[in-house]
Amino acid sequence: MFKHSIFDLLITLTKKEKDRLSLFVRSPYFNQGRKLKKIFNEIIKHYPSFDSSDLTKENLGRTINPSGSYKDSAMRKILHELLQLVLRFIILERFNKMKHIQDDYLLKELSYRNQEKLFEKNEKRIESELMKADNISTEYLYKLHLLEANKFNFNILNSKVLKKFKADKEIKEMYESGKYFIIYFISEILNEYVELYFIGNKFNVEFDKLLLYNFIENMNLDDIIKNFPDDDKSLFIMEIYYSMYKAFSNFDNEEYYSEYKSLLLEHINKISPDEITEHFTNLVNYCSLKNKSTFKRIEFETELMNLYEMIINNEYYITDKVKYLPNDLFRNILFLSIRIRNIQWSLNFVMKYSKKLDPKDIENMSNFSIAYLFHEQKNYGKSLDYLNEVSPDNFNYPFDKKNLRLKNYYELDYSEQIFSEIDAYRKMLGKNEILSEDRKNRHRNFLTYLEKMVKYKTGNTKIDISFQKHKLKDEDQIIFKEWLLEKIEEIENEVSKKL
Repeated sequence: MFKHSIFDLLITLTKKEKDRLSLFVRSPYFNQGRKLKKIFNEIIKHYPSFDSSDLTKENLGRTINPSGSYKDSAMRKILHELLQLVLRFIILERFNKMKHIQDDYLLKELSYRNQEKLFEKNEKRIESELMKADNISTEYLYKLHLLEANKFNFNILNSKVLKKFKADKEIKEMYESGKYFIIYFISEILNEYVELYFIGNKFNVEFDKLLLYNFIENMNLDDIIKNFPDDDKSLFIMEIYYSMYKAFSNFDNEEYYSEYKSLLLEHINKISPDEITEHFTNLVNYCSLKNKSTFKRIEFETELMNLYEMIINNEYYITDKVKYLPNDLFRNILFLSIRIRNIQWSLNFVMKYSKKLDPKDIENMSNFSIAYLFHEQKNYGKSLDYLNEVSPDNFNYPFDKKNLRLKNYYELDYSEQIFSEIDAYRKMLGKNEILSEDRKNRHRNFLTYLEKMVKYKTGNTKIDISFQKHKLKDEDQIIFKEWLLEKIEEIENEVSKKL
């Protein structure tokens, strides 16, 4: 196999997509190049891995020119054309999934071609489908905007306004289109601000929020909301997003968080599953940030746990794209429940909700969770046994695994294994390109203190353990600070007994 972008793209196709692509490439409407068909037919034989030693440029060249000499420039040109064809296919695949865009284009084309009967028939069909919706989302409002705009534009392009009732009708259509777009646009802008806020805090990345913040503030949203009719059935969407924005832009004032949560719960039966998931994610993120930045940690950990229970009990994690309980959510609930609930609650959670994970992740996540619970019960040998059952090939939390292994080794006095594991850990941190430097330093500091503690326990008298404890108390950039302090105190107690 040789490297080419087309293989990277083809690997991502499902079997059904691969079959549709084959029809696409062989269709004379989309592709009239016989050489492209031959090259594609040869390449697709190697689906899904495309890693055969027979898959070479020279062998591909022989499929279109068995007796001629191989020309690399000609092969590069054919592969480029084939890649463009595959890109057109995935565009069409995406387009086929976006029914509202198809409907929008259809109405525009019928309007352009002045097909009044077909336009009215399809306009009524689209409107009927939208009215059947059980819930509202910003995407739903955008669809309504497109529909009303198309109705208005059809009348402007294809009919004359001769009577007042017709003018009133067109003004109403344009008003409705503008109203839906305002709610959609403002809600999306507010959501973008909060996403940037959270990402910036999570990865300690500076972003220019001044422009976005000033733009939002200059809109004077309070006045905009007041100008909507009191009985408007879609305004609540924008009000929820506005309360979300106020919670994050006034982060120190927790009343805005309460307002956001209350407004969400008040209208939760009218909101789409995707947006419910999005809003609960925002509430969770808010509490997580509060835990890191306030002395009210216990209060917000309790609130966070209450949110988690609402999410899993009501399956608010399920969306159009997500059908299983996300690993991150499962992991976060496990860790928090161990801190503020009890081992039995955590075990019940693992037994019940691990079954809702993606089937390919159930075994690994279950083994890791049970390993963690055994550690908390001070059964360190059993913890290591379950940890060893976690396959590294399909586990997204290698640092969690190393942290738990180190803590077990420490409790079991496996000094040599600890030093070896710390060395491998540091190398892994150095190669990691995803963690921010701040987060890497939190891990490195943990390793430094742990290493000194083990060296002290194994006879290094140059290390002042009391001084290390004093330093650690002032250290904010570190993971497992409480655990380290607890272990240093145990060392000090052992020293006192000997004296």
